[in-house]
Amino acid sequence: MRVLAVACTSMLFLLGETAESPEAAVQFEEAKKLFADEMYAEARAAFERSRQGASKEQREEINRWIEACRGGVEFAKVDELMNQKNWQKALKEQQRLEEKYSATALAPRLAEAYAKISDHLFYYVATFEEDPPEPEKALYPLPKSRSLNEDSRYVRRGKRSIMWRITAGSDRSERYQRLGQVDGSKLDQCSTLKLSIFYPASRGSIKLLLVMARNMDEVKTKGERFVGEGLHYVLIADKGGWNDVSIDLSKLSNSGDFAMNEVKEMGVIVLGTNTDVVYFDEVFFVRR
Repeated sequence: MRVLAVACTSMLFLLGETAESPEAAVQFEEAKKLFADEMYAEARAAFERSRQGASKEQREEINRWIEACRGGVEFAKVDELMNQKNWQKALKEQQRLEEKYSATALAPRLAEAYAKISDHLFYYVATFEEDPPEPEKALYPLPKSRSLNEDSRYVRRGKRSIMWRITAGSDRSERYQRLGQVDGSKLDQCSTLKLSIFYPASRGSIKLLLVMARNMDEVKTKGERFVGEGLHYVLIADKGGWNDVSIDLSKLSNSGDFAMNEVKEMGVIVLGTNTDVVYFDEVFFVRR
């Protein structure tokens, strides 16, 4: 699940020459004001009136606004669920509307709703998008073996993922990937960790060790065993394409007497010696 890039969306709906008649132009401007005030039924009626006297091309643009008005009326259900603090159902309804209306002028409001809902449901570590969550910012600047990827074949959600190239015989610093800083004090409010991993099918499978610790620089492994202090979990990407991983936090192994609230950073270590390329996308905790 990811927030849409909508900064320029509203520009898609501006008419260069709104209508051929003054009456239609006035109706169109009035309709936009009503839409901005979230008076969607009234806005739709005004847009319908502005179609009279408009050119064919202009009517196509007006039709997109009318479609957004339909979505706005349906959006009332999302507002109702958010007011009830029924975040799971609000998310489901928001995603349904996003599928139908993400290409309309309703897109910014859908994105705003998603941000509010997700803040209650999720604790994001990394998204690799243009406006990253605070924990992700600690990753930058990226070392040479990592880069942000925009090839849609290797993006699970949104527009970007992170690519990690691991070469055989590389030193330790090249064989682990930080995923972001983590505020351990928030983890007692969370039940599950989710992340997406892409590994090319032609390479078979890859084994990665997920680690949450105070400092990833101090993480220690011996062969394929974790011997440092922290919480850890073995991840195996065993099929081609995307592996959507869901980890019950209660299933994490604990090395030493390490408490969840001591976690400061999270990352993964490759186990084995193959030369591999791995992509990660969306790393987040699910709140209880």
